[in-house]
Amino acid sequence: IVYGSYDVDTPFAVTGHAPQWSVQSVDMITASDTEAIAADRIEDFADTLPGVLLGRTQAGIASNVWLRGFSLQGRLHLDGVPDNRRYMLRDPATMERVEVIKGLDSVLFGSGSPGGMVNYVSKKPDFRHIRKLTVGGGSPLRSRLVVDVGDALGDATQDSDWAWRTVVVAQNAETGRKNVGDDRVVVMPSLLFENDQHELLLQAEFNRQNRDFDFDNVFVNGKPVYDVSYTDPRTDSSRTSHRLSVQYLGKLGRNWSGRLDTSFIQGKRKEKLIGFWQLNADQQTLEGFYRKVNDDYQQWAVRGELQHFSGSASGTAQHKTRLGVDLFRLDSEVKSAHEIGGFTLDVFNPVFDFALPNDAALTRRDKRTVDDEQAVYLHHEIKLGNQWLVTGGVRTSRFTAKTLPAGEQVIRISNQKTVSSLGTSWQFKPGWTAFANRTESFSPNSGRDQQERPFAPKSGLQYELGLRHQRGKKGWRFEGSVYRIDQQNLLTRDPDNTAFRIPLGEVRVQGVELSSFLPVNDRLSLNTGLTWYDAQITQNNDGNVGHRLHSVPRFSGSLKLDYQLPDKLRLNIGAVHIGERMGDNANSFQLPAYTRWDAGVQWQLGKQTDLRLAVRNLTDENYVATGGGADFLVVGRDRTTVLDVSWLF
Repeated sequence: IVYGSYDVDTPFAVTGHAPQWSVQSVDMITASDTEAIAADRIEDFADTLPGVLLGRTQAGIASNVWLRGFSLQGRLHLDGVPDNRRYMLRDPATMERVEVIKGLDSVLFGSGSPGGMVNYVSKKPDFRHIRKLTVGGGSPLRSRLVVDVGDALGDATQDSDWAWRTVVVAQNAETGRKNVGDDRVVVMPSLLFENDQHELLLQAEFNRQNRDFDFDNVFVNGKPVYDVSYTDPRTDSSRTSHRLSVQYLGKLGRNWSGRLDTSFIQGKRKEKLIGFWQLNADQQTLEGFYRKVNDDYQQWAVRGELQHFSGSASGTAQHKTRLGVDLFRLDSEVKSAHEIGGFTLDVFNPVFDFALPNDAALTRRDKRTVDDEQAVYLHHEIKLGNQWLVTGGVRTSRFTAKTLPAGEQVIRISNQKTVSSLGTSWQFKPGWTAFANRTESFSPNSGRDQQERPFAPKSGLQYELGLRHQRGKKGWRFEGSVYRIDQQNLLTRDPDNTAFRIPLGEVRVQGVELSSFLPVNDRLSLNTGLTWYDAQITQNNDGNVGHRLHSVPRFSGSLKLDYQLPDKLRLNIGAVHIGERMGDNANSFQLPAYTRWDAGVQWQLGKQTDLRLAVRNLTDENYVATGGGADFLVVGRDRTTVLDVSWLF
């Protein structure tokens, strides 16, 4: 759909304009990138991008990354709306690409981390004949099947307005962590209607995962403890979810269009968790933890937008105004029972031979939580020829969280926040663009102190200045930026009772990011990324002012070589280096730096067949991906070898 020189992208684009016009830093991972390394979660490839660090939420049963020193806390997006917020690992086989936008503009994207946002772009019908089957296996034990089929609907001799596509994934795998498996089944059908006036996408998804709760590792005797799992073999996890999405974009008149993005997710989680609660003072034992939980939840997301365009392709100025409404609700009912301290585990040699407690001896904690967010926003763009784009907007959001503990008084938290944004990009010569932005962000604080009192929302502010260059579609590419982000009203675990939170204060992260793509010749290309961080606690009530923010290095970098060999062989080898980091905000210990090597080979056996061998962590390096205390170290994956074969039929 085109208005003047504005190409209104499909409803699946987040920013609504081409990446070269973006007023913010943007990185992208494509489906072919993830296939080259046989990734099965975002944590397999995220740290190859500048400004992106590995994270984890809920002991590995949900994905998480850190952007510019700030954790996303699992708040990822799918096709521009919130993805499943209740414990799901999105399979890369369902993605066309992953968009990483640095620095959150809450006017357009709502609440979240000030570091930015990650948007999964799902595979959709595109009127092509698609028939692809991929099977593979590897070590640690893994077997995997992916089926991707699609086509246009109707008579093959005539153009059709309808197309369909279905992606099916089945995986049976071990993670390399003892007693932690990762089995999944995904079925994602979609139907697309498209003409020059309207675009409509209907998409459904069934997702079943059995990835065990992965209890973290610890730091004792001056170093991390590796090659030990504190997950009891009797641990069991089962999560099932169903998603239905409807997305529409259509012309409403000469200069008007309407956009609607909706998503409904219903899920169930049933788990038995057996591991540890915390590291004991003797630094030799772990306090045992046992929990049984049933979680039933529903999640709704609705985004409606009215767009108006003025000006023409031949005019000096064109305007695009967006008036939108965002609605989000997550309703979760959790029934759980737990015991803390019924057993202990040896830090270096955990033995799981103890009897499990009877249900009657467990402490019950049943509750229902309802999180609501409603917002209205106004955003305006002015495009001046082929040189300038100026954007600005304002948004008012209201967040309400209710906790309804069984038999107790309802606890209610209400936050309201108004944010603004301003940005510009300037294409001052062909292929060269300068950009700058000032963006505000917010995220509700749903944690509580020991008196069950709520906290004010987190509030972020970013300033960024950058430069990007691209020489042709396949030529040299470069992007660099400098930024500063300040965030207020942060929380951390209460040391007196880790079930509650206390204010951390304010933090500041500033840095420099550089990325480039260099085609050395017709066969060899080089990707590089480099990040410098300065992450500090600037205000704090427990003596940590001036300390470095935990888990954020001073330097990180990545390098990837892609080489086309004779006989239709393609080789890629890459390295990721993460510098030393502080293990906690008290800066009481350091996490060592690490360098991880990855490699892959792709061999085109014929027009219809590809063979891929991928090895992650080639040298089997022991490393800590992220941490947040002496008893919260997320260790990286051991060496993983995967062999896949793909057929087009």
